[in-house]
Formats: sequence, C-alpha cells, structure tokens
Amino acid sequence: MGSSKTMTAIGWAILLFIVVPVAVVIPISLTDTGYMAFPQHGLSFQWYEKLMRRREWSEALWLSLRLGLTVSLLSTSLGTLIALGLYRRRHRFTDAFSVFFLLPLMLPGAVLGVAMLVFMMNLGLIGSFWGLVLAHLIITVPFAVRMVGAGIGDLDQRLEDAAMSLGATPVKAFRSVTVPLLMPGIVASAAFTFISSFDELAVSLFLSTPKMIPLPVKMYGYLEEIADPLVAAVSTIMIIVAALIIAVIARTVGIEKAFGGQKSGARH
Repeated sequence: MGSSKTMTAIGWAILLFIVVPVAVVIPISLTDTGYMAFPQHGLSFQWYEKLMRRREWSEALWLSLRLGLTVSLLSTSLGTLIALGLYRRRHRFTDAFSVFFLLPLMLPGAVLGVAMLVFMMNLGLIGSFWGLVLAHLIITVPFAVRMVGAGIGDLDQRLEDAAMSLGATPVKAFRSVTVPLLMPGIVASAAFTFISSFDELAVSLFLSTPKMIPLPVKMYGYLEEIADPLVAAVSTIMIIVAALIIAVIARTVGIEKAFGGQKSGARH
C-alpha cells in the first residue's frame, strides 16, 4: 500500500512538472506590464489586441493552420495505406520497413532541416507552401504509421471475411467493417500530426522565407529581438488549439481508445 501511494505521489509530481510550466504562460499573457513576469501584474487583454492588429502575426497563424490541416490529412491518409501494407498481413520485411519509416524520427531536427533545405532547393520548392508540406510529411508520416498500425495489428480479419461471405464487396467490407474499427487510430493520427506540424520549428526554420513564415518560426524570430508578453499570448492560443483537439477526440472516440491502442474487434 505504501509503495502504491509513493508511486502515485511520484506520478502527480511528474504531471505537475510537465503541466505547470505550460500553464504559467496563460496568466503571463494577461499581464498589463510590458515584460514577462510571474505572477503577472494586473489583468489586461492588451497583448491579444496587439496580436490581432499586427497583420504579420495573423498571416503566420493562418499559414500554420493551413499547413497543419494539409499535413494532417495527407500524413494520415498515407500513414493508413502504409500501415495496412505493413501490418495487415505481416511478412519477413515488415520489421525492416517499420524501422525504415522510423528513421526520420531518429535524426536531429537540424540535420533533417539541412537535408530538406538541399532537397527542396533542387526541387525549386524553397519558400513555397508545398515545400513546407513535403518537409513536414517526412516528420509526421512515421507517427501516422505507428498510430494506425497499432490498431491494425489487433484487427480480426475474420470480421471482414464474414462481411464478404454475406455478399459485401471487398471495398464495401473494408469501408463498413475495417475503417470503423481503425477510426480511433485514424483520429489520433490526424490530431497528433496536425499538432506536430502546427508546432514544428527546426525544419521550418530552414525552409522559411520572408514571405512564408509559419507561426513557430515567427515566435522564434520575435523572441530573438523582443521578450514581451506578446509571445505568451500566441502560446496561449496554441495551447487552446491543442486543448480543443483533445476535447474533440475525447468526445468522438475517447482518449483511451485513440492513444491507448485498438481494443474493439481485437483477436482473443
């Protein structure tokens, strides 16, 4: 019993260590002073008003939102197809391909950024929206493969076979039986890849141009010159976006199903 309480206390301590530094950003964004301090002084929305009045920030936010949505859609679609090919019927190359798709995650961001810079220069995509999309896909597709693949490994193929034995075509059986069972992993993949792209800094830093600056790059550049609560206001907006995504997942498929692996329809 004592050991259980100790582990619970350690768990809460780690949780607070993770959450508190993030949560502190919110009150700092509401300060009425011109510098970042905690606890904040007064209560004001002046930094949000300044943020809305500055066009370069709204353009950076809009670019990051478009980038995140596009990358989320493409990486989840590609990740699902790759995961189906890898894990639905395992073969001797499955493990080797799985490791191959994890390689981008093992590389330092700066190395990946330099590689993407050279690659996109040769393709003539530096400073373009689709250049950023392709670079972000290198980072997010491996996450999508792992998240959707975790559900595929537990699927019972007999359910789809039973649907086809009752007259369903392979496409209809896949759409009406397999896709719903994979939905928690697909939703988790869409959410996580959106957040990963929306928050990506290292690779974006190498590919950004003055006319194409995602929000994290804008924040980084701003902090090099000025350290005022404006970036805390931007950070709070990013926290709200992430919280809304988590709330949607919780309401649709449930946090445990989305991030804890497929359970329904699993082999026993």
